[in-house]
Amino acid sequence: MQDTGHHWEAQASVWGRISAAGGFSSYAAALDGASAAFTPTDRSVRCIDERVPGGINIAGSGILLEENTLLARLRDAHADGVFSHAECGAAKLYANKAGLDPTRADEYGKEFATRIAAKLGVPYRGHLDVSPSGLHIARAAYYDGTGSFDPTRHAGLPPGFVVSRRYHDVGYALDEIRVALSIAFGDHGFGDRFSGAEPFHLVAIGRTPDETEQLISEIAPLASDTVRIDGFSAP
Repeated sequence: MQDTGHHWEAQASVWGRISAAGGFSSYAAALDGASAAFTPTDRSVRCIDERVPGGINIAGSGILLEENTLLARLRDAHADGVFSHAECGAAKLYANKAGLDPTRADEYGKEFATRIAAKLGVPYRGHLDVSPSGLHIARAAYYDGTGSFDPTRHAGLPPGFVVSRRYHDVGYALDEIRVALSIAFGDHGFGDRFSGAEPFHLVAIGRTPDETEQLISEIAPLASDTVRIDGFSAP
């Protein structure tokens, strides 16, 4: 069993600073070098999982999307490779919906990513391990309208799921946010540690203040006592 308390407390400092600033908008605006989080190192497809950061983020590398729709979106995003990863919740969800053996979800994820890469004409870049194993440490999900955000590229940003809203219609992007919420509040996330005082954060990120406000309006219906809506604009 993972020590959830240790991982929760490891983020206490950054979340305290965000709270003291009054939220992400003021906090991010004052964050030195924030542009580093918008300078991707590659355009390879990865999951929304906070433990496999970088690139273009789609749940299960797209395993929940209709294939032709996915291929069109990845071409539009100029994807240059495809990864799969261990312990993929989206791959397990796919297996359950398809009536397949959920214990083989990693195999289905590998097979899917390999096939999609071949159809795109880009490399399958491998199957990523995750750390910590067995636990999602995200206390946020980033609803990214820029298509280039990676919170791990700046130490001042807390880990979180990343949904690449820029490459999806609003309906599917919100479905991915719901997947992130189900994981965060489930047995493999922080679950009942979230509260009104320390909620899960849905964070919209736009290229302009107007776009940020639009994205905030899209995720606003998902707010609750334990889910807070926030947002900021890319520098």
